[in-house]
Amino acid sequence: MMELLSPAGGYDALVAAVQSGADAVYMGFGAFNARRSAKNFTDEDFAAAGRYCHLRGVRVFLTLNTLVTDRELPQAAEALRNASRMGVDAVLVQDWGLLTLAQELVPDLPIHASTQMSLFTLGGANEAAALGMENTHFANPNGLDDEGHYSTAYDMALLACAAVNEPTLRRIAATRTAVIGGRTLTNHNKLLGRVDGCIGLKTGYTKAAGRTLVSCAQREGCRLVAVTLRDGDDWNDHETLYRYGFALAAVRRELYARFLRALDNTGGATP
Repeated sequence: MMELLSPAGGYDALVAAVQSGADAVYMGFGAFNARRSAKNFTDEDFAAAGRYCHLRGVRVFLTLNTLVTDRELPQAAEALRNASRMGVDAVLVQDWGLLTLAQELVPDLPIHASTQMSLFTLGGANEAAALGMENTHFANPNGLDDEGHYSTAYDMALLACAAVNEPTLRRIAATRTAVIGGRTLTNHNKLLGRVDGCIGLKTGYTKAAGRTLVSCAQREGCRLVAVTLRDGDDWNDHETLYRYGFALAAVRRELYARFLRALDNTGGATP
């Protein structure tokens, strides 16, 4: 079953998420969460927020998703015990040491892998290999520049083709505007307004890599994916690629239709 999970950096954001239909929220308290720039919660506020959510059938996840030093382990252990006492539904972790600690201290508390873990697990690596991504190597979990951090347009296209098989992702990526908690959020992917049937997908930029754009569009049962790397005119280039790709697809459909008509005219024999 699909679950709508929302961040909550403060009490107002929490209420907005719950009232907007979130099935679960993730929020932090203390020093071990990657959302320290948000307002976050004191221990008392977190407990009250948890009660607010649970009364409305919304699950509560605690973010303990930073790397932890050996000296910080006692404090992290206390945070885990507090989380268990407060009745959180799961803890999101990045640090493998903290994962092991949680399994020992609070074995009944579900542990979720934070997105900070990125593709640094055997399962993630195996999935990438299964997709045929043979020329991709991840050196860090954040996508920032590193000599050992690289991929190819082909590998990124393989990943995009797999990603757009997920209906919820397609719906979110293709949404141009959404109102959540009274705030209007706008998707700035220009292709959504320029290419018929555009699903959107992902932009990216670093100083070393330049502009990266991965997009997808679908018409008349034909789905195309385009990837450009280090392209300063990527919006126009993708639009041009889709014009070419869908024109070629139309020609192929027409040729196939003619082939079928020829088969009918010859009584099924190969012309």
